[in-house]
Amino acid sequence: MTFCRISAEPAHKKRFPGCHEYLNRLEKCLSKCYSRDVKIFKGKQVVKWAQNKRITDAVLRDAALEICEGKVDADLGGYLFKKRLARAGAGKSGGYRTIVGFRKADASRIIFLYGFAKNATANISSIQAEALSLAAKDFLAATEEQIIHLLEKGSISEIKNG
Repeated sequence: MTFCRISAEPAHKKRFPGCHEYLNRLEKCLSKCYSRDVKIFKGKQVVKWAQNKRITDAVLRDAALEICEGKVDADLGGYLFKKRLARAGAGKSGGYRTIVGFRKADASRIIFLYGFAKNATANISSIQAEALSLAAKDFLAATEEQIIHLLEKGSISEIKNG
C-alpha cells in the first residue's frame, strides 16, 4: 500500500490525485540542486525589477530549481538561459522573462541577470546578450572572496534556500 508523504494516509491519494508524482518530481529536483549546494543570486537590476513587479524570492527560487532540472525556455549560449515566469493571476505565455547565468556542467551558482515583461520587450538585443554573457562568465568564474565582495557592495544579493 502506498502512503502519501504529506499525510501518511492511503486515502490522501484519492483526495489529491497527482500528489505522489508531483512530490517525486520535486524531491528529485531538490536533491539535485540542494545536494550540490547551488547558490542562487540576483543582480541589482533584477532586485529592483522584482520588487517593482512584486516577484518574490520564492518564485525566483522555484525558477532556479526548474533550471537545475533542465527546464529552460531557451539556451542563448555563453552561459545564458531564458526562463519564463508567470504573471500573478495569469500564465507564463504573457508573463515575464528572465535571463539567467548558469553553467550546466558545474552548477554551483545561478544568477538572475535581467528581467523584463514580454509585452514591454520581445527579446534582448545581440548587444545586451553579449554584455550579459560576459557578466555571467565573470560571475560564474569568480572566487568566493569576489562573491562576498559583490554581496557586501550590494551589486548582487543571495536568494536563500528555504
